[in-house]
Amino acid sequence: MKLTRNLRKFFSTSKQNTLPPKLEDPTFYTENQEKSMSHTGVQSYKFNFNKKEVTIYGLPQNLDSELLQSQYIQELSETAVNVDKSKNNLFQIDPSLHLFEKRKVIKQIQKQTQFSGHAVDDLSLVNPTIPSNIFELDMEPYLLELTRAKEEDIQELYEIIKNKDYEKAKETHEFFNGRNQEILETEEGQKMYEELCQTIQQKIFNKKPDQPYNDYMTLIVLSLLRGNKIILGDVPQLYFRLLLASKIDLPYLREIFKQMLQFQKDNDIQQVEGIYNILMGQIFQQPVDFYLYYLIQQQTFRDDVDSLSCYVSQQHIEPLKIISQYYGEEGFCKTETFQQFMQIHKADSSQTSYDAEAIEKHALLEVIFGTDLWNQSFIVNQFPYISEDYLALTENDKIQIQKIYFTQLQKYQKLKEKILA
Repeated sequence: MKLTRNLRKFFSTSKQNTLPPKLEDPTFYTENQEKSMSHTGVQSYKFNFNKKEVTIYGLPQNLDSELLQSQYIQELSETAVNVDKSKNNLFQIDPSLHLFEKRKVIKQIQKQTQFSGHAVDDLSLVNPTIPSNIFELDMEPYLLELTRAKEEDIQELYEIIKNKDYEKAKETHEFFNGRNQEILETEEGQKMYEELCQTIQQKIFNKKPDQPYNDYMTLIVLSLLRGNKIILGDVPQLYFRLLLASKIDLPYLREIFKQMLQFQKDNDIQQVEGIYNILMGQIFQQPVDFYLYYLIQQQTFRDDVDSLSCYVSQQHIEPLKIISQYYGEEGFCKTETFQQFMQIHKADSSQTSYDAEAIEKHALLEVIFGTDLWNQSFIVNQFPYISEDYLALTENDKIQIQKIYFTQLQKYQKLKEKILA
């Protein structure tokens, strides 16, 4: 079973708007996904860009035994410990929640829209999960302190964040004082480690403390203890939905959905996650590959980055290798600003959707991904494709929009249940 449509060029490209030939092959992503799922250890690839060393680590996806999981965790820990202290670490983690928390705190303490010396435009306040520059993707560990700080310490933390007084922060807040993993050898250190894991679980991964920890948890905690800079480098969820909806017409999206469900049923797969990458990698994975590569490039232009370690899901290793070798020092959109790169170009006139059709697309994408995105606390505007300022709409308009959305959501959920029955 193959889809006949080939959607490409989600982002503008250099080299006369061409893509690496291997990534144009419709079978590449299917074979790459299958190969990636067979790996049980951490894969790596090194290259240089802008005279700086970049190391990409691919984390395995399919560990079906306790022994493999135990070996993998040990390998992760050794990887993190061996990383040079001067390195910056980019993780394939959605920055949406942290970005929302960051802007909220800055608005509270400064009453103005500025962070790290870079202005935040008005649109990003209405839609606070889409970054306006690469510096906003930096994880600020002192924001994590606010979660467990006592009331009398909060104002002091506000001042640290406002003034970027990290030296004072190191003196005052013990857990982020740059000490290495030796702290974990003490009973107190173990308690602090667990508290930090729970805080990151809630404030970075948007999960409850009692849910299983993400694979990146060990790497993030050890990186924090070493004083490394952490960059949250995955495609923001809402942005990714907007990008897909702008490029895929509704009939084709329906076809994708039905073929995904049929594949899931025929192969007795319990979870839908990852199926879209197996069947339609050119649509669902390729944009992520190029987004990751663009970010990696742009990080090397920063004065505070000497070298870069990137931790991504295993299936991205080979595409990133192909992209880096194809574009070389010429780079991929490297002269474009982050805002230019993130701009979503409108679909061709033949694909332009009415509001109801746009809502249906996003309802269908929600069923495909199944992440309950519309209901997340950090999504202030659930319908940015209808209005940049959803709160400014009349109550009647909001009711009508929500009615269309939930009607379509229920329709596709029922279709899913019917096909899988």
